[in-house]
Amino acid sequence: MKLTRFGAVCPRSLDVRWEDLSWEPKMVRRASAEVFHGPSVRVRCFSMGAATTTGRGRRAFTLIELLVVIAIIGILAGLLLPAVGGMKKKGKMKIAQKEVQELAAAIAQYESTYSRFPTVAKTGGQDVTFGLSGGNEEVIAILRDTEITGKNINVGHILNPQRQNFLSAVKPARDTTTSGISSDGVYRDPWGNPYVISMDLNFDDKCEDELYSDARIEGNNGKGLTGLVPFNRKDGKEAYALIGHVMVWSYGPDGRFLQGGRSNDGDNADNILSWRP
Repeated sequence: MKLTRFGAVCPRSLDVRWEDLSWEPKMVRRASAEVFHGPSVRVRCFSMGAATTTGRGRRAFTLIELLVVIAIIGILAGLLLPAVGGMKKKGKMKIAQKEVQELAAAIAQYESTYSRFPTVAKTGGQDVTFGLSGGNEEVIAILRDTEITGKNINVGHILNPQRQNFLSAVKPARDTTTSGISSDGVYRDPWGNPYVISMDLNFDDKCEDELYSDARIEGNNGKGLTGLVPFNRKDGKEAYALIGHVMVWSYGPDGRFLQGGRSNDGDNADNILSWRP
């Protein structure tokens, strides 16, 4: 026997065994359900899959339980956020290390192509550093074969006549605080600071950087803290240089450097150097 509710078959069949075979069930209509009455059975037809909950049966969270949940979330956030921040920092440092190497390689490729360095300064003069007290847009413009007419840099492609882009893989920066080449032509590290570039203009195979050539910064009992080598200038003063032609470095995550501070200490400790992988 199938019991129906409002003309639809019950979602689940109920097996009913009548004790009195002569009894016939009678249907009584009510507002909420159809009920069958008899001497030994009372069947109410509802969906067996739907559970009903009365207002009295619901249980709300207590204030203590909510405070415990909030405290647990706070503890988890306190544990996870530093880890996430540390991973982002390491990721940016890897990007900067890759970019200083690629920038040094691009300058070396330019020098191999034109037998000069990408700067308006004359070859044979003193070694020059860009990005420490200003921008590096002069070097970047020449490497990318762009013109800066207001500063008379590479106008008419005079410093890149083959019109090669030695930095074609570098993407534009969103603004002056993010990585890439910003709208002002400066090549910036992942923390938004200009990359520092030094070049051996006199071709003596000793590249001097404005910061790291200082013996107070690099010197350590006749050895360079970052691998630079000592030598004596014409005035007799000790200085440090890279045996090579190009040096590129970043201020690092703290965005600072200290003139006169040690290479491996304070603001200079996290600097990212092309000559020190």
